[in-house]
Amino acid sequence: RRGSPPSYPGAYAKDIDGAIAVAAVDANRQRAPYSNVNDYVELAAPGGNLEADLTNDGYADGILQQTLDPDAVRLGRFNEFAYLFLHGTSMATAHVSAVAALLIDQGITDPRAVEAALKHFAVDAGAPGRDNEYGYGIIDPRATLRGLGLSR
Repeated sequence: RRGSPPSYPGAYAKDIDGAIAVAAVDANRQRAPYSNVNDYVELAAPGGNLEADLTNDGYADGILQQTLDPDAVRLGRFNEFAYLFLHGTSMATAHVSAVAALLIDQGITDPRAVEAALKHFAVDAGAPGRDNEYGYGIIDPRATLRGLGLSR
């Protein structure tokens, strides 16, 4: 795959140890149709897809997020929140950030070490090895935390 146009600041990640560019996968662990595809993609994580119901539960496959209530925002109020199903690489990034936070909580605080652990324990997807759709693979929080001997 040739790729989508570079998206910044994500495109800088391949050159900065400790910074991670994230792609999104759908409920079937396939690259989401809106996701980044390029040589800077390093990891993939669940991003949802509101255009599909791959889980066959009668609902679009979004990621549930607490965010500013869009109805309140239209009225100029920015202190009300709602739960919404959304999709995007922003949702995927939150998954990667959460695992990074768990690693940091366990004492792995060097950003380069966090990135290395996430890549090492990622589940390879797409073409074998690193590729432009999934990077080093789809994050595996359990394998990452257990593989490093972390128990909390």
